[in-house]
Amino acid sequence: MSNPQATPPSFGSGPGSFGSGPQVPNGSAPAEDSAQAPEAPQIDEPVYDTPAQSTKQEKSGVSAFVWAALILGALILVLLLVFVMQNNQPVDISYFAWSFSMPLGVALLLAAIAGILIAAIVGTVRIVLLGRRLKRAQKRS
Repeated sequence: MSNPQATPPSFGSGPGSFGSGPQVPNGSAPAEDSAQAPEAPQIDEPVYDTPAQSTKQEKSGVSAFVWAALILGALILVLLLVFVMQNNQPVDISYFAWSFSMPLGVALLLAAIAGILIAAIVGTVRIVLLGRRLKRAQKRS
């Protein structure tokens, strides 16, 4: 036995469809009324989300990402603070004519920050150069 209610909806017209036809309850025929205007032709098109729904979903995804990033950043900050506090032995640092003393944890943290900044600068320069090269190639073709 086939159950008409268990069939998946189609993109045509009729009950359970996504088309733009008259919807009638299962098992009943549409009422024939001669006074009605002729029906417009039916176009089978899928139904898309409205912009308001997709914007709401995007905003909730972005805010969840921001919260996750804030929590991750706070965790990393706590770990760095513990690292600096556990490595507080003073070390002498000499760089060209400068000579100074600072805690080991602070010195290592500053060295890591300097390395990240240098890598970011080099990466930015590379991206800018590749962008210029791409623009030139697009102008030529």
